[in-house]
Amino acid sequence: MTCSSSSRGSQTVKFNKSSFANAVIPEKNPYLIIRDQGEAKSIQGLYLKIGKSSKTFFLEKKISGRKGNALTVKIGSLSVLSVDEARRQAKQIAAICERGDDPRELLKKGVAA
Repeated sequence: MTCSSSSRGSQTVKFNKSSFANAVIPEKNPYLIIRDQGEAKSIQGLYLKIGKSSKTFFLEKKISGRKGNALTVKIGSLSVLSVDEARRQAKQIAAICERGDDPRELLKKGVAA
């Protein structure tokens, strides 16, 4: 996992591997973002960023009790993680943020999310 701060436009489609395989990056954009929405098991803030050569899961989440922008945490590649595993990891990271901790600090210390 790695972290950065960012917020981008998105597209809403079914959040599964077949939707990702059929996704088309708009001609004027370097990538496409597909957000996990509309399902009972959806994780708010989880999205897949599809670039020309990569498909990577991220979680965008504010830290509870802190001002400022939401954090963007890189979870991992679609080639390594299933949608369910990305959701499990996103849920763990979201729980860290909800208790007011910064997951970046835990990553620096080598503590697993």
